[in-house]
Amino acid sequence: MDMGELTRQLPYLRRHARMLLGRQDHADLLIEEALRELLVAGDSLAIRRDPRRELLKALYAALRDLGLPGPAAPSTEFRPPADARLQNLPLPQRSVLLLLAVERLSVADASEVTRLSGSDVLRLAHEAQSDVERTLETDILIIEDEWAIARDLRHIVSDLGHRVTGVAASREQALELAARDAPGLVLADLNLSDGDSGVDAVREIFRDRPTPAIFVTAFPERLLARARPEPIYLITKPFSPAMIKSTVSQALFFA
Repeated sequence: MDMGELTRQLPYLRRHARMLLGRQDHADLLIEEALRELLVAGDSLAIRRDPRRELLKALYAALRDLGLPGPAAPSTEFRPPADARLQNLPLPQRSVLLLLAVERLSVADASEVTRLSGSDVLRLAHEAQSDVERTLETDILIIEDEWAIARDLRHIVSDLGHRVTGVAASREQALELAARDAPGLVLADLNLSDGDSGVDAVREIFRDRPTPAIFVTAFPERLLARARPEPIYLITKPFSPAMIKSTVSQALFFA
């Protein structure tokens, strides 16, 4: 068993467990039990193949064995908004949302980790998304020079209850609109009219106000290969309304 790789994964496991349970002390107790079980009965080959997934499997097995801890005690410690939102979700929805949106697991892997069927994972993800959509209405700036795509994006996010403050076809227009109405989320293409870059526009918006951004592009490799602002999400064209709705909800939830 590669203890070095397991050790490298522990900070991510601690983050996941804290977001799952709402308290780091409860999270660390759960991790101790998970590691104990993994070291005794873990599949060495599976651990070498995918240590992160096997650690998550052990974590959720320990959660089933130990049961839920009591509610988190009041604390003066700052809690990120996403943590507070997570704790308002029932545990099953919270688990699936974390596995799919934060850990980026496939539905099949999330099913294996939680011992839920794939259909249950999808159902819980849909329920979590619906809860998120009801509480995260915001102003959205669209940076897109193709009017048909911009129109589709406007309709999709408006259906979610968000307000589109403007559509920019260039970097200059994007900066003007962002200065006029500070957006809570930016949807941006990579390549704009007159050779402008959506990445550069978003980076300049970020200088004044950290804002989650979703890049919608037919050329994802161009974004992944260059330095880029964070936090960002990526959607590849052609897209479906479901892809846009899910990613918008996740970006706002974890902003």
